[in-house]
Amino acid sequence: MPKEEPIAQDTAATTTDDKILAELRLIRAAVQPEPVKKGAGMIDDFKDFLERAQVIGFAVAFIIGERLGAFITSIIDVFIMPILGMLIGGLPWDEFYFPPNGEGIPIFGTILGPFPIGGLILEAIYIVVTVFVIFLLVRILGGMTTSRSSN
Repeated sequence: MPKEEPIAQDTAATTTDDKILAELRLIRAAVQPEPVKKGAGMIDDFKDFLERAQVIGFAVAFIIGERLGAFITSIIDVFIMPILGMLIGGLPWDEFYFPPNGEGIPIFGTILGPFPIGGLILEAIYIVVTVFVIFLLVRILGGMTTSRSSN
């Protein structure tokens, strides 16, 4: 199908139908995909895919994010959890249950629990600290790009 040239909006489009047709041609030209290059080899196609999908940048960001997560986990395990453990009387987090007496909760004639919620609390702390660190990084990097672009 031959590609039609779009009609500029301010040219000979005099009637409403002509204006609508001209606008539709402009939209079709904007969304029509680029033709596939003939004769391009698989290596060239793969390189083009890597450039368009920004796979390398995504992989680098993923690796950095994973290392950042391990770093945050270490900080929490080494500094935050021992401090919180001292505040609750030295009880290890994996032995923290709800209800604290360890007997469970009677509901409808059955006993539910006790529920080991120490791990859940630990994961919530991981999430809060990770989100806070990401917030700080975005804020710092946002300030750097703003100051760099204003110079």
